Amino acid sequence: TVGVVNTSIISLKNSAGTVLDTATDVTTITNAPVRLSKLQAKDNNCDGVADTAYTSNVLPITRNADGSGQCVLYQLTVKNLGASAIGRFNFYDYTPEAMVMSKAPSCTTCEVGSFIAPAIGQSGAVKASVASINSNESHSLEFGVKYVGN
Repeated sequence: TVGVVNTSIISLKNSAGTVLDTATDVTTITNAPVRLSKLQAKDNNCDGVADTAYTSNVLPITRNADGSGQCVLYQLTVKNLGASAIGRFNFYDYTPEAMVMSKAPSCTTCEVGSFIAPAIGQSGAVKASVASINSNESHSLEFGVKYVGN
């Protein structure tokens, strides 16, 4: 029903199952059908290129054999499934606990000046905006993080 709000807790766990961080996702139902997806891919050597296909599956993130932290690339995609264009859409995410920015955000269709992100090696909020989304159109924001935990 339009106006219904769903609040979910999302947990980041290491390969041992220990919760490293949590985030609260708040979704509000509107009359404009929009799908937001977040996929991830391993980038073990942190070169900014995915080593595996992007997936929604759980990916264990740890250290490489040489002791360096592995990286993960995130891909957030919004798609307008409705018949009409919708106005501004704001991407918003955050570097997980025990992770720092390893690849600056990129989005070819986002508004110039709308990017907010921590510097490489720092943690914090990642934001960007698109002015509008036409019917059946998609926009993606991508960025990478590196594991720096114990």
